[in-house]
Amino acid sequence: MENNFCPNCGTPISNKNSNFCPNCGTPLRPTQNAMSNLASSIEKIPRHDNNHTSNINTHDITNMLLNRFWKKYSFNGCDIYLWNKDRKSNEKIRSAINHYANIDSCSGEVPIACFDDTVSGNASDGALISSHGVYVHNMDEEIHFLPYRDITGVRYKPGIFTKEIFLTRSICIKFSAVLEVNVRAFAEMIVECKRNFGDGFTI
Repeated sequence: MENNFCPNCGTPISNKNSNFCPNCGTPLRPTQNAMSNLASSIEKIPRHDNNHTSNINTHDITNMLLNRFWKKYSFNGCDIYLWNKDRKSNEKIRSAINHYANIDSCSGEVPIACFDDTVSGNASDGALISSHGVYVHNMDEEIHFLPYRDITGVRYKPGIFTKEIFLTRSICIKFSAVLEVNVRAFAEMIVECKRNFGDGFTI
């Protein structure tokens, strides 16, 4: 899947062969060798580092994870969207940012994926995964932001009408009318992001 927008500044990319954003210079299409080297380097990041300080650029890790998620997951027909997959996905994620996810782009925070739990489709409720943590806004509840170091586990709880992913004992993401396979995929993405951006664990 080719990038349509820069993952850093959101600038539209008209040349599908561009390797870097013409506005901010962010890498757009890392080579296979670069991704292999990056993956090898990521394994060496100290997992106790919760301040996102390492010799690996946050945007490089984000690009690597997005490339992995684009290939692994197909969310067609459901309300889960990956950053830079297509124009609709980016519009959904920008709407979630405007409503509840206070992305701090000045510190290098980048959106990765979001879940839209609204009937209207305006993404004002749901959850957003970023390079710094997970934003949660269930309908009629307060907004939560959990940096990866504060996520104590990722536990799926099935239900007939509402499925849940618990990130702590009391904070969960609520999914309405979403297939179990897609809810579990969203949970897997959180685990992958915590492993690479936070202190690491597996389900």
